[in-house]
Amino acid sequence: MPPRPALNPNQQRFVQQYTAGARGVRGNATAAYYAAGYQPKSEKVAGVNATRLLGNARIAMAVAQIHRAADAATIAQLKDWKVLAPPAQQTIMALAHGILPSEETDAPDGAILPGLRMQTRDDAAIGNVMLHASLAILERAYPAKIYADLTLHDPDRLLAAILGVSVDALPPTTMSHPYAATNSHDSPHG
Repeated sequence: MPPRPALNPNQQRFVQQYTAGARGVRGNATAAYYAAGYQPKSEKVAGVNATRLLGNARIAMAVAQIHRAADAATIAQLKDWKVLAPPAQQTIMALAHGILPSEETDAPDGAILPGLRMQTRDDAAIGNVMLHASLAILERAYPAKIYADLTLHDPDRLLAAILGVSVDALPPTTMSHPYAATNSHDSPHG
């Protein structure tokens, strides 16, 4: 990452507060202005000066660098969560079959984890906790908003971009996208 532009101490505190300050301060230029230690004559002056600070090229570059670093950290964290996703899926499958998975064992991909059949309310309570933990892992590994946003727009273009090929190079599919318009004369049934 390129070095951050030289900022004076007040500007550095402003950038810090604006990008990583407490709730209500982070992302709020006026609140970050106050939190950085500036002492304006009025709220209006604070808002104007905070807007000017955000318009400063060096400050804008510093904020952008911090945001890029945060995005990279989020992507790295998603990658870490994806490692936990397959065992979470196996746990959910076992629970769906009424089996409380054993911690010591691992099953091949797609197989149900070995364990004991749930028989008591305590087993069900443990299973419920395991289910919610597994679902939380899957949500962190595959955030629904990210995937919904990507697939709702143009899944073929997204797939082509991931594979590094043109959309025309993708093999034809027999399944239609659930949001795609279908014509009755294209359907094999009608």
